[in-house]
Amino acid sequence: MKYLLLLFALGMTSCSSQSKDCLIFKTGTFKYSDSDDWIITRTDSTQIEVNKKNGRTLKSSIKWLSDCEFVITVIEDNKGSSNILDKKITVKILNTTSKSYHYEATDGIKKIKNSLIKI
Repeated sequence: MKYLLLLFALGMTSCSSQSKDCLIFKTGTFKYSDSDDWIITRTDSTQIEVNKKNGRTLKSSIKWLSDCEFVITVIEDNKGSSNILDKKITVKILNTTSKSYHYEATDGIKKIKNSLIKI
């Protein structure tokens, strides 16, 4: 009986804990949950963001620190903005669903939270 209660307790804690499957978001095409303006295409080592309204394109390198954390470094901006080049942004995936993830990103000064949807 004691073992049965232990198994039940372990089962309940594993059911209530939230799992993150970050690996499914390592590559693919995404959009921000709050805007249809940007389309993001990601491989395991690069990310290209295209703004459909104004044609701005940002190309970044990606360095994965763990399954759920990566650093983006902007390497190209077709609009020629030099203040964003070489900027490093650390992204932590906080939670996931089958088609989206909620994240926190910081450049060391500003911190933002948002969600990306896989399309």
